Amino acid sequence: MSISQPLPDHPELLVFEYPSYREYRITPKKKSPNPNYTLKWMDNLLYPIILAFLWQKMSWKVPCIFSIIYILYIFKFRVLTLQHESVILLPPHGIQLETHWGISRTCSMNIKRKFIPAIKLTDAIIHEGLYGWNVLYYLAAVTLEPSADTTLHVAFEEMLPCHDILLEVYEGIYEIMLSKSADKFDKA
Repeated sequence: MSISQPLPDHPELLVFEYPSYREYRITPKKKSPNPNYTLKWMDNLLYPIILAFLWQKMSWKVPCIFSIIYILYIFKFRVLTLQHESVILLPPHGIQLETHWGISRTCSMNIKRKFIPAIKLTDAIIHEGLYGWNVLYYLAAVTLEPSADTTLHVAFEEMLPCHDILLEVYEGIYEIMLSKSADKFDKA
């Protein structure tokens, strides 16, 4: 296994090279210290205290159950942060898109995975979209479904990295998955 950082200007992109597959991982840039950050964590510490209080007082009445669900819902969106997003190239099988959410960089609590079989994969594209006055680039895998529907599966959906990073991943997809040189991984 080797870990490389192909773009010196973009340290958030890491490439994990294994004998039989390759992973392109993007981690969020480290945030500068924010004075409201500690307040956010202090605010989130109140949720378990409120939950414990409701647990004792209401003894499983309907309002208690709804309160617990609401507090857990708020807790999920206030505490969980994006850890990293990955595109994993599995040459004979397909592509897997992953998004990892968690409390810290080491503890994943929620992982969203989407596997695209190589049989359905027809192309990979870098496209641009407008968001307000901004032009955002995104990488998508194009698949052809049995019902003759073409579907786009967006990679790095939460972070939407810059064009240089997308181009590096795009070239890797073509090198390994969509060209004749993919045979070198089949023999591994």
